Amino acid sequence: HSPESLNSTAALLQSVSEIPLNEDIIRQCIGFRQKFLIKLPDAIIAATALYAKLPLMTRDVADFERIPELKTVNPFLSIKDE
Repeated sequence: HSPESLNSTAALLQSVSEIPLNEDIIRQCIGFRQKFLIKLPDAIIAATALYAKLPLMTRDVADFERIPELKTVNPFLSIKDE
C-alpha cells in the first residue's frame, strides 16, 4: 500500500462514528432477512446504513444489490478512479 492510500484510510477511519443497534435497526434487519434472504451480518449492516441515512461503503456491492433503497459505494473503485 502506498503512503497516500494509508493516509486516506486513516483519515476515513477517524471520521467514522459508531451507531448502536436499536429496535428500528433490528426490525429492518429482520425484514431484510425475510424479504431478501441475505446473511445476518449483511442485513445488520444494510439496516444500519439505512437507519443512519448513509451510503454503505463496501467492496462487496453485489451482496447488497437486492436492497433497492440502499445506496452503496465501493471505496476501492473510487480510489482507482481518482
